[in-house]
Amino acid sequence: MDNRIERFVIKHTTGTKASQVEEFDFTKSVLTIGRAAGSDIQFDPEHEVIVSREHGKIEKVSQDPPKFTITDNNSRNGIFVNKVRVKGTVDLNPGDEVQLGQNGPVFVFDIFPR
Repeated sequence: MDNRIERFVIKHTTGTKASQVEEFDFTKSVLTIGRAAGSDIQFDPEHEVIVSREHGKIEKVSQDPPKFTITDNNSRNGIFVNKVRVKGTVDLNPGDEVQLGQNGPVFVFDIFPR
C-alpha cells in the first residue's frame, strides 16, 4: 500500500476565509503565509490587516518521517500554535491550530493522507 503524503491541507476556521480549505502539492518544501500577492497561504490585504505582508512560513523539514516547522518572520502581531506564541521557529504537527496575531485568523495545518 502506498502511503506517501500527497498534499498539505490548510483548513481555515476563522477570519475572512473561515470554512475554506486550501490544498498545496506536497512537493513544495515551503509554504509562505501573509498578505503579499505571492504568498501561498494568502490573506485579504484589506480585511486581514492583523496579518503581516510576509507573516511567516511553514517548512517541510523531512519527508520520512514527515516533520514540519513554522517560522514567524518577526511579524508585528506574531504567530500562535495551539495558543502558544511562536518565538522564531517551532515544530508544527498535523492537526495543530495556527493563529496569526492575538485576534487574527485561525487555520488548522494538516496533510493528506495523514
